[in-house]
Amino acid sequence: MFKNKSPIDGEAISTSSLFRDTFVSSFVAFMSDCGFTAEATMAPSNVILALQATYRPERDFWRQLDALTVLDTLSNYASRFQQAIEAEQHSSLRTLADELAGFIAMNAFDEANAERLSALPPDARPHDAESAYEWICAHPDILGNEEHLRYAQRDGSRCGEAALALLEAVEAAAAGLSWATLGSEVAEMVRAAAIRHRQANERVSKPERDTACV
Repeated sequence: MFKNKSPIDGEAISTSSLFRDTFVSSFVAFMSDCGFTAEATMAPSNVILALQATYRPERDFWRQLDALTVLDTLSNYASRFQQAIEAEQHSSLRTLADELAGFIAMNAFDEANAERLSALPPDARPHDAESAYEWICAHPDILGNEEHLRYAQRDGSRCGEAALALLEAVEAAAAGLSWATLGSEVAEMVRAAAIRHRQANERVSKPERDTACV
């Protein structure tokens, strides 16, 4: 598993207060919209879904983010999550932290590859997952070290597909066009379903309250 660090040596990007504030606001809004409880925040799949919803197509979104920022945001969102953090032997917390670090680092790696692809002339860019993967592996200066080369080789064409998807999102946003990634689309579907479910429950409970007042 990747360590939670910049995927290109020497390109660490500091987390600005503006980025952090924007991230926290969007992340908490998604968790609240979905009605995630303290217990639900311990499930890596739920937190990763929130990260997908929070993603914005900026050059360095994933490289500014780290697992500690996410865990700190979770502890502020749910008080009982803070209790789990304070219990150092909590195995679920360790699993969550590891999953987050790996997920963020994987996306930071894809983001770095997308940035390098964006520097190519349009007619020189790979246009499918396989050719993007081959281009990435053929340019070891981009990968930074052997760890990332092994990751790309193990990941196969997925890293090429992910890099192209992020590149498409970033360039669409820069041109003022609508954008989406597969992860963000799934996250928004989950958010919309949760809101509809909550509103339906509220409509059902309201007549019951009105009847009780008669």
